[in-house]
Amino acid sequence: MGIPLHIVLRSITRCFETRKVETSHGRRVNTLFYCQQEVLSSFKDYVDSQVGGPGVAIADSPDTNKSTTNNIGSSQGFSKQQIIGYITECCEELEQSRLYAIEQSCQNLAETLNRTISRLVDIVKKLENTNLIDSENLERDLTLLEELIYQSLRNTVTQEELSKVETEANKQLRPHKRAMEVPMYQQTLQTYIAKRLREHYFIPRLSLFYMI
Repeated sequence: MGIPLHIVLRSITRCFETRKVETSHGRRVNTLFYCQQEVLSSFKDYVDSQVGGPGVAIADSPDTNKSTTNNIGSSQGFSKQQIIGYITECCEELEQSRLYAIEQSCQNLAETLNRTISRLVDIVKKLENTNLIDSENLERDLTLLEELIYQSLRNTVTQEELSKVETEANKQLRPHKRAMEVPMYQQTLQTYIAKRLREHYFIPRLSLFYMI
């Protein structure tokens, strides 16, 4: 069975969220090796998570006997309260991002972040009132919100800002370009650019994939 494309792409993204392209001594790490290990690990979790179908019972606390039969990011699963806590923390971080966007006169981005926070609050309320969580739909909602934020962010940054980040990305990834197929290199390049832009505006990732 082949590894689904979305698992591969998400794993590459996670590599750049959790590892620096350069070490503290200026030596570049083997990014492709890290990507390979992340893909294999994520695929194992993905396969484990498929047992039981999309509708899953989430324990109200880690100490109960209920467990997640379909989870994202960990074969051990997360309790309902852990998921609620994670999304609540994302809301708090997004509020700081919204205030920063206002300070930078990025009104459209601030409005997008405000709508996202409202949507996440609604999601938390629904989670609090159910013991059956459809993790696939939840992940889809969170990923969509991420995409909406990033689209707004791309429309917000100036061409000068974007060019600066693109130059940095190309410089950092140049040593790995020959070892990558073109689609993978382009995806990795865009992932790096997205990461740097999010960092500049203090925007967190929302996907459950980053919950660990």
